[in-house]
Amino acid sequence: MPATSFCRIAVVLTTHNRPERLREVLTTLRAERLLTRAVIVNNAGTPATCEVLAEFANEPRFQVVHLDYN
Repeated sequence: MPATSFCRIAVVLTTHNRPERLREVLTTLRAERLLTRAVIVNNAGTPATCEVLAEFANEPRFQVVHLDYN
């Protein structure tokens, strides 16, 4: 790839009651230099899922959408 090229990565991630796996994925995404945006859909998750999402609330590339139903 030429030096003037710029690769961008965007991710849409859905989750439902998998807080530990979500933490792993978000940690990996946070470290990805080419990531421009990640949209995380919390599909009526448990309080544990919400706690994990709160850990990453200050990541400007992450946008969280909370759904009240599955």
